[in-house]
Amino acid sequence: MAAARFEVVPAGVLSTAYDVLADGLPKGRIEHRVLSMRDQALISTPDRAFTARREKVFRSTCVLESPEGLLRAKAEKERFWREEYRVQFDSTTLLLRQKPWSLKGMFLISDPSGEIGCIVRERLFTRRLVVEIAAGATEPPFEIVEFLVWIVLMVQRRHAAEASG
Repeated sequence: MAAARFEVVPAGVLSTAYDVLADGLPKGRIEHRVLSMRDQALISTPDRAFTARREKVFRSTCVLESPEGLLRAKAEKERFWREEYRVQFDSTTLLLRQKPWSLKGMFLISDPSGEIGCIVRERLFTRRLVVEIAAGATEPPFEIVEFLVWIVLMVQRRHAAEASG
């Protein structure tokens, strides 16, 4: 049973914005900037807004910054050939990695104690995602959960672009 469950729903048919829902109610929003060379997004929580972006155009390091420009989290791709990111915030390190051969594009979230949750498509051929954090696991702050979702969305966009030509 999940201790925390969030739904990530596109704001519209052609929209690059996603609403993050908890118990069917809006809790946050991820707004991807379409014309951004560095994959940028505005990540909103009930209290604040953050900016997520890749550090450089051809670099796989991503950062989450507060409006004051303070670094909130950093994600580095561990391996060139695999979708695996080491995410550091405060004094915590999480590992976000894509499960091999998963039809729904599942990403597993782990901390040093083991697997604590996942991000997965709700169904095949949908843009809707579900985030689940296991009962008994320490739930990351909400902006970190949204940052993890943004990384998954960025990877999915890249894979879709590669598949289309």
